[in-house]
Amino acid sequence: MAKQVCDLAPGKGMTVSQSDEHLRKARTAIKNKSWSGNYDPTREHLNFEVTRGGIVKNVDKEKSIPTRIRENLKKRGIVDPNAGLDEPRYRTVANFILGGSRGQMHRLAYGNQTVNLDPGSDNSEIKRMPDIEHWAVDMYNFMGKKYGEENIAAFIVHLDETNPHIHCTILPITERNKFSWKKVLSGADKFEYRDRMLKLHDELAEVNKKYQLERGDDISRTKAKHRTTEEYHQWRQKELRDDVIAKQSELRLVDEKLSATSAALKRAETKLKGLTTMIKNLEAVHSIKEKEMDALQKRLESGTGDINDIMERMDRLHAELKNIEDKINDKREKLSSAEHEIENLLAVKEEKEKTNILLEEKNTQLETNIQKHVDNLQEREIKNMSSIALDYLNTERKEQVQKAAEYESGLSEHERKIIDNYNKNVFGGTLVEDAVAKTNEVVALAAALYFGYIDQAIKFASTGDGGGGGNQDLSGWGRKDDEDDWAWRKRCFGMALHLMKTGKKKNMRR
Repeated sequence: MAKQVCDLAPGKGMTVSQSDEHLRKARTAIKNKSWSGNYDPTREHLNFEVTRGGIVKNVDKEKSIPTRIRENLKKRGIVDPNAGLDEPRYRTVANFILGGSRGQMHRLAYGNQTVNLDPGSDNSEIKRMPDIEHWAVDMYNFMGKKYGEENIAAFIVHLDETNPHIHCTILPITERNKFSWKKVLSGADKFEYRDRMLKLHDELAEVNKKYQLERGDDISRTKAKHRTTEEYHQWRQKELRDDVIAKQSELRLVDEKLSATSAALKRAETKLKGLTTMIKNLEAVHSIKEKEMDALQKRLESGTGDINDIMERMDRLHAELKNIEDKINDKREKLSSAEHEIENLLAVKEEKEKTNILLEEKNTQLETNIQKHVDNLQEREIKNMSSIALDYLNTERKEQVQKAAEYESGLSEHERKIIDNYNKNVFGGTLVEDAVAKTNEVVALAAALYFGYIDQAIKFASTGDGGGGGNQDLSGWGRKDDEDDWAWRKRCFGMALHLMKTGKKKNMRR
């Protein structure tokens, strides 16, 4: 049986660029060309959206999703917590992707029609089947019931990609009309969040039964990541860095608690010492009072002295002894409590010290794993850049060979021999070696630009390793919003070629 798909990504609002992609509203020819590699323009007419009341309509490209969100909030009198902030801080958008296994989703969307997924194919004759609309409406009703229909900002169904799916934009707003990511979605901690997501998948599976889509495996066990290899390594590197930050935060917290425990232990030990001294002093006073009582008792028995005075003094001593004994008992109880407190604090301190050691070990391991993923990512990118370099060199070499052949075709046999001998004796095999050496430098520089290491790239190109590249301003260098991986790589390689040109070195600036 086919599997269902449900993915959730938080957002601190939605950009116009994201909205344009959901609505397929290309504002520039460059963006349209970029999209053509991922989306089939001949199937764009099959896309639709589900609106309030579960009504299926054509995608409304006139009103962006950010505009829809603003109108939604204004109508309900709700303030966006990110409004007026220089940088958004709060998670105000939940981006859900709903779908399933490709085969079943194609059956729901296209029935028995065959869709050609090869780039550039013409699928304009493909028609949208009712089943995909029924499924989308059921999904809409489910999400509306789960999170409130008024909180669905957009519900777009894409049938122009490899696998049909839904982009559902939810506003995490409570019944009291307040934004709260925790109350609506994540819960108090990661454990509650996981429980909520597991429950969500279970509930979705009940709705998806009639569409032959069953619950997928728990990704916490399968570790499945729906990403390209490059995306996975970048995501994993970020995840590991976040883990390091979290572990360092835990470590600081444990250190603070350990310091607090040590301080409490020191106070308890001081208290214990004070109580021990007090009990010792009280016992000494008690001993003196008992001796006085014994002396008075002997005088009373021997009939020496005023009986009334002796009896009065004995009553007073008896009261003093009783008071001292009460104090001693009180201090002994406090002493016992202090000893118990110290025992507990020592156990807590020992436990926190063990936790501290474990966290430090995990932190070290995470740092090692980060470096491993950084190395993997850099190694992969060097290979990608090398591939571009080889394509470039092959193209250049073919053009040079063709030009040489055209030039030599007009020469006499004697002139051709002279040129052949000259090339052999002067250049030998160094042309290829020089090309390889230069290519390695260009590849390294291009990879640095790709990863955003601008300072290192400038230093490399401006020293003896590079050619200078002229008076080049890299202050605005960076990846464009609508630029895919390979377009970005090629632009980095082109800039690296420019920077590595030989000639008089000039100043470059970031």
